[in-house]
Amino acid sequence: MRFKRLISDIEKHPEFKEWSGKHDTYLANIFYMRTQESIVLQAGYYNKKTDKMASISIVDGKLEIVEEKEVFKRPETEVRKLVMEDVCINLDAMQELIKKFINDSYPKVKLSKEIIILQETEVESKPHIIWNVTYISADFKVLNIKMDAKDGKILSHKLRSIMEFRTNAA
Repeated sequence: MRFKRLISDIEKHPEFKEWSGKHDTYLANIFYMRTQESIVLQAGYYNKKTDKMASISIVDGKLEIVEEKEVFKRPETEVRKLVMEDVCINLDAMQELIKKFINDSYPKVKLSKEIIILQETEVESKPHIIWNVTYISADFKVLNIKMDAKDGKILSHKLRSIMEFRTNAA
């Protein structure tokens, strides 16, 4: 199931219509995770009043809603509305462009887990709809690539050891 179809299927679902009538939310992101065993595809609907996000997916034709939870973000960060009509580079095209970029820039990295978030955020103080793509490698490295979803331009990329994410416990 592709991203635009997911949103269409969610938003026309009777249970979503009932739920959205009780919740003041807007589409903020789409989350996709692929491992060797499974694929997870969810839409995030943000409630600005509560600063929380609900995750919604469709599994075997049934709407699944994970009620609003805290958003992982800096306090000053604005959660922007994702407008699907503004996305010009679709999932398949993005994955092809990213694959070529990785083969050219990181040819020795063996990737296993893929996490993709489509969202609007600020990059260099300007709003961009981005593909925020993270891979975890077999040797515990994290490759993050941010691509503009309008023109396919790579905005940033970084390969780091997973150990760099550790926090110092006191």
